[in-house]
Amino acid sequence: MSASFMDNLTIIIMKQILSKYIDQKKLVTGLLQATIIGIFLLFWSHMDKVKDFFWPIFIYSVTVPIVPTILVFIITQYFIHKGLLKFQVKFGKKRNIAVDNWTVTTDKTTPQWTANKDIHLNSKLLSSVRCSVILKTNYLRFGFKLLDKNAHTFGTNGILTNENNGLFHIGNGNGGDKLYITCYKNGFQDGSEIFSGNFSSGDTIKLELKIDNSNNLEFYVNGQKYYQTVIKTEYRERLVLMAWGDGNEYDMIVKDIDATTKE
Repeated sequence: MSASFMDNLTIIIMKQILSKYIDQKKLVTGLLQATIIGIFLLFWSHMDKVKDFFWPIFIYSVTVPIVPTILVFIITQYFIHKGLLKFQVKFGKKRNIAVDNWTVTTDKTTPQWTANKDIHLNSKLLSSVRCSVILKTNYLRFGFKLLDKNAHTFGTNGILTNENNGLFHIGNGNGGDKLYITCYKNGFQDGSEIFSGNFSSGDTIKLELKIDNSNNLEFYVNGQKYYQTVIKTEYRERLVLMAWGDGNEYDMIVKDIDATTKE
């Protein structure tokens, strides 16, 4: 067995190990950041006047070896990103939940003829959700229902409930080509309908909700923000995708479904 063959075999094995356990994009990012900071500290140790002006606590000159500095900051980046290694992602602050495409058709067994799909957040708080909707019929009602973990999905007579929940959805009025956003909190409409453009059957409509650490919620349609509000933390405990007909037939495909949770 030749030395070159063994070298190639070693390289292949190392690549497999790296691809399995290391997120190479985050690794490169961490290395670049650590290198930049290390170089800065190296220069800093020789700039006594600047150092004394901006950071009086440093009385004595500090010598910063470049290699140990880089190693220290690589380790720091590991703990900051909580995802430098793939098997540590579960300890990170954010996690993406990818969901299979959903073919949606009229469900006449539920209130308002509603088709619904629970997205399991694994006891985490929702940070964002996005998807693309392709409508095959003329009637459109589709949205995101955010709920308290103990709240009911449906009320007595329909999808609106007075428990901790928010319903953020799009629709096309009376079946025309104008797209509107309508939002509810605890069963009551929040503001008036918001016009968000025209569409035709077969068009792809991209939807996204974003929620920050202060519970500020933003609703985007086709990349443009049309609505924002502040919600309760309890709203972020459950996520249900909903399409309904109010007595009308509907047919659509929901794809590119992706939710992000936070501790």
